[in-house]
Amino acid sequence: MGQEQQVIVGLDNGGTTNNATVLDASGRFLVDGLVETPSRVREGPAVAVEALAASFEHILQVTGTGREAVLGIGLDTPGPASAAGVISTRGAVNFADPAWRGFDIRGAVEARIGLPVVYNNDANAASLYAHHAYFPAAGPKYVWPQKDSVTIASLSRLSNALNSAARAHAIPGGVPIYLTEFGVNSKPNKFEGVSAAKQAEYDAIAEHMAYSNPRVAAFSQYLFKDDPVGGPFSVSAIGGFVGFQTGLEYVSGQHKPLYNGFPVPLTVSKRGHGFSLWGLVRPTSGSTKVTVLVKLKGAHSYRTLKAVTTNGAGYWSFNSSTKGTSWRVRWVSPAKVKYEGPPIGAY
Repeated sequence: MGQEQQVIVGLDNGGTTNNATVLDASGRFLVDGLVETPSRVREGPAVAVEALAASFEHILQVTGTGREAVLGIGLDTPGPASAAGVISTRGAVNFADPAWRGFDIRGAVEARIGLPVVYNNDANAASLYAHHAYFPAAGPKYVWPQKDSVTIASLSRLSNALNSAARAHAIPGGVPIYLTEFGVNSKPNKFEGVSAAKQAEYDAIAEHMAYSNPRVAAFSQYLFKDDPVGGPFSVSAIGGFVGFQTGLEYVSGQHKPLYNGFPVPLTVSKRGHGFSLWGLVRPTSGSTKVTVLVKLKGAHSYRTLKAVTTNGAGYWSFNSSTKGTSWRVRWVSPAKVKYEGPPIGAY
């Protein structure tokens, strides 16, 4: 890359990963997707700042960008934080370590990397828009009455806001939405948790909604293992710690239904007198064949509904008139590893 082509590096700091990209002067991203590295935020500010510096160096290597071409860095983190990038003295999302309270993360990253850093809360960042589209126990189709709140079901609100900003020449047009952190809380979270079975269903529905939105460029699962449960609801906002029970495993390591569902998500939607089925074989590296099973009313076991071939990215869909009470998918990898998702109901 010549020195005349100057760029901005975007760093999105999350609860488990840092996501990085590079944007050139024409508004073109030099990578097609997110480039992830561990964020290590739970180890405190010093370790996390080093992790952000490592993410910066890594994205330069991935894109073949020379450091001399970088005009500056756009940094975003979860809030609450000040406009100048100082984490709230009462704590913030993902920043449970007491050392984070009142920490100037923008200034620390700028000092460490030695380039100008512009900060934004990740709900407002715009070089690539990172959003955490969580929803409450009411389910993935819930829309908050507050017009400035965006769940997975109301991403159009976010798209419209980005379009307005682009028309005002505040950001490039067509900025993609990266759902850099998403999960469904299950019990034992007594405030927002649903049953473990519903968690698997809701998570798949949310992913299908993200997949169907052409503006969404990425969908990331948070967490793998549940956080411990402790403290009253929203205690994290006043310096305590609630944590997330959005994992594929309980804190004990016991598998939830989502552990088996995440590799092969499945949704079944009621369509008139029939059903529309959609799914993904996440571990595949190309087109493959997956078996869809159905349990009929009064039956004690599942039978094959259809063997369907995915596209090259592992996605598949079809319509069915067969009235079942639950569905699941089965896939055997080329290495003969068997994946079987949990029972899924129709919505």
